[in-house]
Amino acid sequence: MSEGKGFWNFLQNIDRRVIYIILFIILAWSTYKPITCSITPTENPKRLHAAVTACPDNKVIFIMGFWGFGTQGENWPQFESLVYHCLKAKKKFAFMGADALSIHLYNQIVEDMIREAKSDAVYGVDWINLGFKAPPAALTSYYVAFSDDVRSFVGKDYRDKDISTYPIMQNIRKADDFYMIYEISAGLDGIYNWVGVIKPRHPRPLYGGAVTAIVAPDAYPYVNSGQLVALIDGSRGASEYETLIGYKGRGYRMATALSFGHILIFVLLLLGNIGYFVTRRYQTKG
Repeated sequence: MSEGKGFWNFLQNIDRRVIYIILFIILAWSTYKPITCSITPTENPKRLHAAVTACPDNKVIFIMGFWGFGTQGENWPQFESLVYHCLKAKKKFAFMGADALSIHLYNQIVEDMIREAKSDAVYGVDWINLGFKAPPAALTSYYVAFSDDVRSFVGKDYRDKDISTYPIMQNIRKADDFYMIYEISAGLDGIYNWVGVIKPRHPRPLYGGAVTAIVAPDAYPYVNSGQLVALIDGSRGASEYETLIGYKGRGYRMATALSFGHILIFVLLLLGNIGYFVTRRYQTKG
C-alpha cells in the first residue's frame, strides 16, 4: 500500500522543470513534424474566403500590417495564408507596414508564398509593396491621411519608385478605390480606426482584420454588426483559413502543436487529481 501511495504522491509532485521539458519536446515535435488532424473552419474564415474569392480581377485588396516578430506566432500565419490565397486565386493585392523591420519580413513572406503557390504574379502588376510609414502619436491622423489620398501619403514603394507609375496603382487614389481593406495587427487600434473613423468617410470597400487571440473578443461585435466582413482570430483562425484554401502552412503546424500541448495539460491535470483523491483515501484509512 505504501508503494502505491508513494507513486501517487510522486505524480502530484513532479518537478515543474520536467513538465516544461516534456512540453517543449511535444511542441517542437508536433510543430516540425505535424500529424494530420482534422480542422473544421468556423464562420469567420469562411466569410474571408468568400470575400477574397469574390474580388473582381480589376480590383485590389489592401493589407495593412501592424505586427512584428513579437506576435509572429499568430500574425505570421494570418498574413501568409491571405497572401497565398490571393496568389492562388490570382487576386491583386498591395501591402504596407508601420516600421522598416516588419516590412522586410512581409516582403520575404510574399516572395516565399509566390514560390510556394508556383505563382507567376508580377510585381507592380499583380502585387506591390508600399513600404512603411511610421505612425505618429495621433494614430487616427495616420489612417485618415492614407485613406483620403493614398498616393500622396505613400509616395514611393519599397523599391523607391513612384507608386503612380505601376499598373496596379493606376486606379487607386483613396480608400474607396480598394475592394477590401484588411489589417493584420497585434492589437485593436487599427480595427477601431478603420471601423470608427474611415468606414464612415469611405464606405465602399469591405473592411476586415486579423488579430491576436487575446484581443479578438473585443472585435467580434464589429463582425456581428456587419462593420467587419470577417475577423481571423489568432493562429487557430489562420489554420481554419488554410484548410479552406488547401494550404498547410504555419497555422496548421501551430494548431497541431497547440492540440498536443492541450492534451498534455489535460493528462497532467487528470493524473494530478486522481493522485490527490487516492492519497487522501490512504490518509483517511491511516
